[in-house]
Amino acid sequence: MTNSNRLFLSLVAQLKGEKSNSILGWFGECNVLSGIDSEGYEAFTLRMFLEHLNGADQAQEFFKTLQLGFTRFSVKKVDIPKEALDSAPRSLRSQLEKDLATGNVVEPITTHNVYDEKGLVIGERNFHKNQMESEGTKKVIEISGPIFDTLNEGKTLIVDELDAKLHPLLTRNIVLLFMDPEKNRHGAQLIFATHDTNLLDLEIIRRDQIWFAEKDKVESTDIYSLVEFKDEDGKKVRNDRDIKRDYIRGRYGAIPFIGK
Repeated sequence: MTNSNRLFLSLVAQLKGEKSNSILGWFGECNVLSGIDSEGYEAFTLRMFLEHLNGADQAQEFFKTLQLGFTRFSVKKVDIPKEALDSAPRSLRSQLEKDLATGNVVEPITTHNVYDEKGLVIGERNFHKNQMESEGTKKVIEISGPIFDTLNEGKTLIVDELDAKLHPLLTRNIVLLFMDPEKNRHGAQLIFATHDTNLLDLEIIRRDQIWFAEKDKVESTDIYSLVEFKDEDGKKVRNDRDIKRDYIRGRYGAIPFIGK
């Protein structure tokens, strides 16, 4: 009864199948993010800090561990003068008016130390997040809400282009949050697409957690696991193998062929 262009699972769910609806409901609980555009989840993160919700303290500790350059991150509500509202671009004015009506206008602030000529701390200064911080730092802040919500609730976080705008060590530390049983006590899962070959490290993740995506001649994408590969003796890839080097040399496919 299932057409060739129809998914069996969605058909049974539409027919009120209990198990299929349960499966589709699980996918609905996943946090799905873009690693390039923070629209849709930055507001969630700002609310977490503004209302000091579960995950805010963990995120502050994570920022300190990463040594992002600021000493503290905070969010406060702000008032917008009528003159500023009148001078705002028409494309933003309606949204600002809506935010003002609901009291949702907030300012994300990073606090930095002020130093004297001897390098001693003599005070602090606050900056708007978008005024002082790099794109990578802003992304770590913006994505922290979904990350710690996922960890605390034992959910699944799916991120496309996780490494975009991030230094390789920042990406590595985000992955390590999910690999650490002390920080990930509820079995949360991180699924992400990346071009960061530094993560092809069997000291961080297991063979079965590494998957490659390769386009064939008709531009159809094939997905396969590192577990499927054998060495010259027909054995599984050894844990001391340099996966990053082998990948760049084309041993596992899923690389672009440039020129000749």
